[in-house]
Amino acid sequence: MNKINELIYLIECIEDLLTERIAFEKVQAQTKFNVQIMKAHQRVSLAEKEYYVKNTRSLKSSELD
Repeated sequence: MNKINELIYLIECIEDLLTERIAFEKVQAQTKFNVQIMKAHQRVSLAEKEYYVKNTRSLKSSELD
């Protein structure tokens, strides 16, 4: 009976470890996704700023003509 209890305890420990591992991997995946979203947002913001600056320069140069 003692061996069965030890096996049950080991299985429960393994189950706990796997549960924690899955939770950790979910957090990792979510963090990676959030970083990708932030990088994409920064690229879009930079592109919008560059577009605005370019158009502002075009307007100023056409006003000078």
